[in-house]
Amino acid sequence: MLLFTLAANPIQEATDYTLKWGTSLPPWLIALIAFLFVCWVYGCYRQEVATSSRTVKFFLGSLRWIILLVLLAILCEPILQKQFSEISKSYVVFLIDSSLSMNTPDDYQNAEERKEILTLLAMEQDTAEKTRISRMQIVNHLLAKSKRLPALKDECELRFFTFDKELSGLPNLQKLEANGELTNIYDSMVKAIDSLQGKRIAAIFVLSDGQHNTGRNSWQQAAEYAKQREFPIPVYTVGIGTTTKKRDIILAGVEGPEIALVDDKVRFDVEIRHVGYSGETVPVYLKWGETRLAEEMVTLQKEDEMQKVALYHTFRIPDDYQITVVIPEQAGEFTSENNMRQHNIKIIQQKLKVLYVENLPRWEYRYLRNALIRDETVQANTWLLSADKEFPQDRSKNAPSISGLPTTKEEMAAYHCVVLGDVPSEQLGENFMKLLVDFIKEEGGGLAFIPGLHNPAEYWDTPLADLLPVIVEQPDFEGSFDQQQRLRLTPEGKLHPIMRLMSNNDDNVQLWENERDGLPGFYWYFPVSQVKPGATVLAVHSSRRKPLMVTQFYGKGKTFFTALDESWRWRFLYGDRYFYRFWGQVVRHVAMGLLTSGTRKYYLRVDNTQYTLGEVVNVVLRVRDPNTRQSDRPGEWEIFYKIPAGEDESKKLKKNPNDPDSYEGSLLASRIGNYKVWIKTEEGKELNTIFHVVAPTAETENTKLNEDDLKHIAKYTDGKYLKPYELEKFLSQLTPDTQKITSFVREELLWDTPSLFWLLVGLFTLEWILRKLARML
Repeated sequence: MLLFTLAANPIQEATDYTLKWGTSLPPWLIALIAFLFVCWVYGCYRQEVATSSRTVKFFLGSLRWIILLVLLAILCEPILQKQFSEISKSYVVFLIDSSLSMNTPDDYQNAEERKEILTLLAMEQDTAEKTRISRMQIVNHLLAKSKRLPALKDECELRFFTFDKELSGLPNLQKLEANGELTNIYDSMVKAIDSLQGKRIAAIFVLSDGQHNTGRNSWQQAAEYAKQREFPIPVYTVGIGTTTKKRDIILAGVEGPEIALVDDKVRFDVEIRHVGYSGETVPVYLKWGETRLAEEMVTLQKEDEMQKVALYHTFRIPDDYQITVVIPEQAGEFTSENNMRQHNIKIIQQKLKVLYVENLPRWEYRYLRNALIRDETVQANTWLLSADKEFPQDRSKNAPSISGLPTTKEEMAAYHCVVLGDVPSEQLGENFMKLLVDFIKEEGGGLAFIPGLHNPAEYWDTPLADLLPVIVEQPDFEGSFDQQQRLRLTPEGKLHPIMRLMSNNDDNVQLWENERDGLPGFYWYFPVSQVKPGATVLAVHSSRRKPLMVTQFYGKGKTFFTALDESWRWRFLYGDRYFYRFWGQVVRHVAMGLLTSGTRKYYLRVDNTQYTLGEVVNVVLRVRDPNTRQSDRPGEWEIFYKIPAGEDESKKLKKNPNDPDSYEGSLLASRIGNYKVWIKTEEGKELNTIFHVVAPTAETENTKLNEDDLKHIAKYTDGKYLKPYELEKFLSQLTPDTQKITSFVREELLWDTPSLFWLLVGLFTLEWILRKLARML
């Protein structure tokens, strides 16, 4: 990031004079010679027989002694040294925290402190109670109303920076906003020091709540960096905020099925935690639009502990529902922005029909078979090709018995999607593979690939090659390891519904990627180097960056490929929870083409119901119109959206070249709050979807003033910790020092100058004239 260019220093010039001696004689010998000169002159004039007064003799004796001293000085080679210097002003640096936590409004419980803050802001008590005072409001007032800062510009060079996760120069003081997603105090301090390129820094003032949550340097490292400069830099920290915890109720998450059947009693698990409301009872509402579907009264337990409550509702009409779970704002609550969560659910008339084909009963098969059979919304048939003819193939309770793989389009039409395990291509047969291609391309069915020795290595020259979202090369099976390997989500994967195992984005990424607390890793993967154009990579190898999970549209349907066959290991730490959820989301994702192939013409959706500030929101519109040829449909489709406290805006979605029924685009989650996205159909109706944007967890989890770190860094650098209302007084006492830089030195040999020769001649002549007048000659 480019910081502002440093302005040239105002320079003042200064000259210092120093007298040096070129002789090698020691000082004591020179003093002895001077003393002997005194004795000799005294002896000479004591023996004078002239009748001159003692005063005349003393004056003449002194004159002769001076002459002798001048001669002695010439012998000692006097040198006049002139040192020419430039005096530059030092710098005073202000670092201003502009992260989201600086928007926090504080309730000052200490009466004296509250009085000082209100006095600082020139606010009355009753006005302050109606207006919530944010931390950035205090910072803006300190900078805008300071009387000392304009005067300080004449005494030093002022530099202002803002910082969140990055440092930014602030050429001119202006009203600041707090919108940074993370806080990087100590890296920013080091960068600010480096940006001045060795210039003398008299002081650094840090205006922050001290909640550092990213970056390499700790306060100890930053303090050491400031202290070990050629001229140690004192750091003065100004603590903005209070150390009291904010009373708050957080609706941490909502878990529920993505697909459910009509007339089923659907359960939504709600996670709640709080600060400061122990023992109080609050209502939790399940809503669809303004319609209240369910309600539960919850008595809040211990602070900061996760508490769960279940809400139930039976849906009677098949449709797509956007459900909202909300807790009304409570008295004294810090913010109500985290009191709401949304969840999308699709209610269908019939169960999701899945065919799972596998060759050998490997571990992945055993656990995935159970997951599909136990899912209440799934009707699963499994077909194990290596089993004996008499072997009873596993299936869901109400699933029909089958005698083999589908051989006709009618038999294939009995399913919504197929899960294809590690099956040799010759066992599948050419007919089944062609049926599968038509099923995906023409009917909108779904297919998921699970790799092994045969899948997908043997499919590269079969009809299934087109269905794979990856390009299969000759495998070398380099993907075997002695130690567990990990995957990393791509930016698209972080937002994709398949990979969304937890509702909170940060928690979800940690679940996938954290080595200690996340899902267990893997020991083998099928090596893939390339994906097909238009495919979406959801996850890659954490170090080798090779694709591990990929999905694509193919015709009217979708396919999914995973390079892993060890998702069953996830059960080791978490039981069936995430294993079942992941595969449920996979089969629902690929089957969506058939599940949405009813009479509904328009489907508008975003890929999640909640986003973190700064994330990209992917918007998809599917238009199914059998009366219009795909080639006749427009290349763009206009949507409308409204951001919190903003005006209505519009955007064009582009047609997906790999899926002519779909129009896709993206929005930026640029402001915290509720967003609405809608289209106007050809029939004049409005179809909309809503999502919610929240602040990053790092900026909202802990908003207490971190006085300890701010005090430590101030003390370690010989600075001082200040309250906001103490800053102006301290600045009035600040006297920035200056830096003198020597430009060059010039020397003059005083003993080798005409003026010194004539001085000596003049002194001799004066003594001769005076002695003549005193009749001593």
